[in-house]
Amino acid sequence: MWTLLSLSLLTWAADKAIYPPQKIKASGIERIEITGVRGSLHLTGSKQRAFSLRVKHSKKRSDDWSLLVERRGSTLVLEVASAAYGREWSKQIRREDWPEFDITLIGPARPTVVSWREGSLEYENWGADLDTSFLSGAVKIQGGRGKYRLQAVNSDLTVNRFNGELSLNGEGGDVELRRFKGNLNMEWLKGQFVCTECEGKMRIEARDMGALLKEAKGEWDVRVPAGKVEILNLSGNLKGYGQSSTWSLKGGSRRGELEIVTESGPVNLKWPGPARVFLTSDSGSIHSPYGVEDRDGRRVAEGKRGSLPLGQVFVRTASGAIVFTH
Repeated sequence: MWTLLSLSLLTWAADKAIYPPQKIKASGIERIEITGVRGSLHLTGSKQRAFSLRVKHSKKRSDDWSLLVERRGSTLVLEVASAAYGREWSKQIRREDWPEFDITLIGPARPTVVSWREGSLEYENWGADLDTSFLSGAVKIQGGRGKYRLQAVNSDLTVNRFNGELSLNGEGGDVELRRFKGNLNMEWLKGQFVCTECEGKMRIEARDMGALLKEAKGEWDVRVPAGKVEILNLSGNLKGYGQSSTWSLKGGSRRGELEIVTESGPVNLKWPGPARVFLTSDSGSIHSPYGVEDRDGRRVAEGKRGSLPLGQVFVRTASGAIVFTH
């Protein structure tokens, strides 16, 4: 068992108190739990047999705060603790008095649960499941694999070269994924979303979002009632739903299937490959290489281009305009 990091061994640098580095044997540890408030957390996965721990924290009220480092069975626990308030401090301390800790933990990746309020979180090559609750700040994921879950209130997220399952739930902030491969389940209220060279089974649901998908592969389910969705080069299948959101797509695969349904939002498609096309709108205009006719009170344009195999393009709007070109 490890106890509170000793304040008597502190050194000082600028406005930070620095604890001496600690080594913790990884043998027998199957899970990690980290609870912090304000500051930064950096987790790095490595092949070494022990964990290396470095800790800093602000001078403000330093005598009242410590970092509890403890082994509870097979779980390694890192938890900010208050000498004055005990374990109930989080219910009694005002935001302006939150303690600030900077924690760096390097070692063999284990399933980890992180609870943090404000600051920055960085996960590098962490090859184990990771569950994060976060209030506000920046999150960066570099490399790694497994099942990652992030629940945030207001957070900017950057993910690069991650393989696995990614579950995101947030109220606001910008999200950028680069070279992500796996399954994405994203529920976000508002912000900007950019996905470059992403492949897998992707579900994106947002109330108001600007979304840019570049070199998108796999199965995509995108539901954005308000905002703008732009797709450059789709290799796979896409189901899109919008209300007032605008949709733009340039480039599709030979066998891709595209289905977009909106209400007042316009849809602009440039599909260069062979395709079977069906476009329909209750009251919106349709511009396409195919003739437009009325069927049961709806405008319809239908046609096909190229030799087999054909991609499938289906677009339907209530009042939004449709523009289709090859």
